Amino acid sequence: MTALMRSETLMVFVQAGVLFLFVKSILRDWGTFSYLDTGYALAVIMISRWIFDSIGTYASMPILLMVMLYAWRRTRSLSESFLIGLQVGIWSIVIDHVSDLIVYALKFDGGYLLTFTSLQLLSLVILNVILMNTHVKSTFNRPSLNRVMGGITTGYLSVYHCQ
Repeated sequence: MTALMRSETLMVFVQAGVLFLFVKSILRDWGTFSYLDTGYALAVIMISRWIFDSIGTYASMPILLMVMLYAWRRTRSLSESFLIGLQVGIWSIVIDHVSDLIVYALKFDGGYLLTFTSLQLLSLVILNVILMNTHVKSTFNRPSLNRVMGGITTGYLSVYHCQ
């Protein structure tokens, strides 16, 4: 396995694994990991790598769908799971861009993966601290508002991916 393939594999592992952990955090289900949760996370990671090999950078959409499916399994609400998946997707995009800026500003050649992983884990810790100490809800109580926000967010992500 070449260094580039190992790097890509590790990147997909980090991306898919952290997305799964973000959903667990948003659902305030951080403390419980069942065998089904662990199996699902590992399956998403393996499938994500296969999808990345097949379609490249557009792999984020199927990965987000798998994350939304996990959220739906926990919430049994299509609108909530859709919105949670989109929140996690946007947060990951923000972390990706911040990582790029840091690597560029510091001229840290080859340091993207380390920077991205560090920022993902740091933001995961910060999210958990905030959620444990507040009563902030991850979605709205009204499903219609979840659908509207999900539609707006999908529109934003569609425009973002087309650029």
